[in-house]
Amino acid sequence: ILKESCRIAVEYGKFRMAWIGFVNENTKIIQPITWYGHEDGYLTIMVKISTEDIPAGRGTTGIGVREGKVFYCNDIGNDPRMIPWRKEALKREYRSSIALPIFVQGQVIGAFTLYISEAFFFGESEIRLLEQVTNDIGYALEMVEVDLKRRRVEADLQDLIIQKETLMKELEGKRGK
Repeated sequence: ILKESCRIAVEYGKFRMAWIGFVNENTKIIQPITWYGHEDGYLTIMVKISTEDIPAGRGTTGIGVREGKVFYCNDIGNDPRMIPWRKEALKREYRSSIALPIFVQGQVIGAFTLYISEAFFFGESEIRLLEQVTNDIGYALEMVEVDLKRRRVEADLQDLIIQKETLMKELEGKRGK
């Protein structure tokens, strides 16, 4: 689901690169999980993105995750918040970027971040469409979580049934003696 969302954004949305990252609660760093497009080492070279209000957390993704709302930069070349990432971004022709927080069960777990080679790209209609896509990603992840919990409960119930049957056989065996 995640890789496919990035692929579709690049191939059909004409974004230069798209990636999804999840928050590591221990380090407060947003770790890339998957990406698609012209990445060219950007996600390993760039300054690690923090969820904290420090310079490494003041770009689109850090702010979007920390504040739990869409955050974008329509001019990477001139936005002072993008200084930690500017050189590498411009080298890959990223001119605008947007980060959309991914929510699961009401909590921000990460972000869907996209880059495009056009400055001043993001307007109201683009943002609305990308929010819908990101909400769908969050919903899909939530359903996966629900399904995993259901499977764990079913396995636990099956274990209890087996334990009960074993106990009943042991009791019957003791009564028969």
